[in-house]
Amino acid sequence: MSAQKEAWLVGTIKDCKTGNYNPEQKSIKIFDGDREVDFINEGFGAFYAKNMEMKAYSVQYENIFGQTVVKNVNLTEGNNFIDFCLDYFVEPDITTFVSSVNKSDPLKISFKGVSATNVNEQNAVFYYKGNDLWADFRNESGSFSKKIKPEIFKKLMISEKKATAAVVLKDESSDYKNVYTFELGNKKKQIINCYIDDWNFYGDLFITIFGELK
Repeated sequence: MSAQKEAWLVGTIKDCKTGNYNPEQKSIKIFDGDREVDFINEGFGAFYAKNMEMKAYSVQYENIFGQTVVKNVNLTEGNNFIDFCLDYFVEPDITTFVSSVNKSDPLKISFKGVSATNVNEQNAVFYYKGNDLWADFRNESGSFSKKIKPEIFKKLMISEKKATAAVVLKDESSDYKNVYTFELGNKKKQIINCYIDDWNFYGDLFITIFGELK
């Protein structure tokens, strides 16, 4: 009688943009339909489940923005090596301040890095010049200005959605946080993010527009 064929799921959860792993990733779950599957969590983002059937499963984990991500995988015979991205973002269907800029109302954003001993502030203004959207930045390095291309505009909206989602993350052990204030016409909103490795709204916005952080 031939041996029954088996599949192994050998997974890593990491920031796929930087290659960094999260040593404290404990939110991993594997499901076979509604049934949770046992697996070995080796720590530092590595895990494996052995002696599985060759079929579809779903893997659930928390990304760096505090969202629950669910990825479906189809296992074949033998070892299935799969990377799951901590920086994968589940884009919510919400209206952003960036998308609401119009010819009458420029968008003002202040970025504050706040610690127990220091407050570092930068500012940006998004506004229309004719039919083109522009962005002006001012930080300790100087003033920068650039026209926003349509493909960049979409990325900027997603950046704001990431900052909004990350509000759910709390870190009582750290005295550092990022505070972002949006002002558009008579609307004003403040977003507070705890420190996130390899991502923050200000840096993401600046690099998206200018290609580098100055």
